[in-house]
Amino acid sequence: MSEYEPELIARDKTTFGDVLGAISAENKLNQYQLAVKTGYSQPAISRIEKGKRSLTANFAEKLAQVLGGTQEKWLKVHDETKGGSNLPVVHFRDQILGNSRVDALPGTRIRRMRDRDILAFFGDNPDGVMQFRGVEEECEIADFDKRRVQKTSYDTRIGGIIDAKNGTSDAIEQVVSSVVIPAGESLIVCVKEHITLPSWLEADIHPASNIGLKGLIVSHGPIVDPGWSGFLCVSVFNPTKEDQEITIEEPFLTLRFWMQDGH
Repeated sequence: MSEYEPELIARDKTTFGDVLGAISAENKLNQYQLAVKTGYSQPAISRIEKGKRSLTANFAEKLAQVLGGTQEKWLKVHDETKGGSNLPVVHFRDQILGNSRVDALPGTRIRRMRDRDILAFFGDNPDGVMQFRGVEEECEIADFDKRRVQKTSYDTRIGGIIDAKNGTSDAIEQVVSSVVIPAGESLIVCVKEHITLPSWLEADIHPASNIGLKGLIVSHGPIVDPGWSGFLCVSVFNPTKEDQEITIEEPFLTLRFWMQDGH
């Protein structure tokens, strides 16, 4: 079971600027607007975000007044992220704000997961179970490959095809090296990864850019619902005059994950 304890590569370490930026965005404030509300200059805020200036007690108090949390929590998170942290942004966001700010608002806020979150939830979670705010649920991408994690998304691979006339989703024919979409025809293509999402996580589905460059049209999603489990299968149509090949090594469907912060 994982609870935000991933071993991430150095370039993906969370900084105080990441945390401040995420919480500011949640409050729909850009850097200039934050400067106006706190009374600090935009260059000063920029230096703090880049780690070139320390967070003072006075500025921490201003952040608490404008963005929520307490002076002590902001100073604590600043201290814990000075040299970069292996914990994801959401860990420090929750440390500062907890649930109270979200629960006080109507509806449920959602936040797009970044690469460090995707790695924490799926790459460093060998048990396939995630405990989140007191709830333990299955959360897994089987055959997960860290090399396919992008800044805000994960690239799946092709895994199989289904005979549109005779087959069902339980009769996936495994793809060994590639699949060829004949000119003017369509195939139902499935991803290699078996995906299981908890109740607080959903995903947008998009064809990878290289699929569009082949001229292929993908009928998809548009979302993977919270609690869904299985292999994603989509219809791929080739309107060109030549057969088009998709190999198992190239990106197929790109997933962008959205976490319900109000869970």
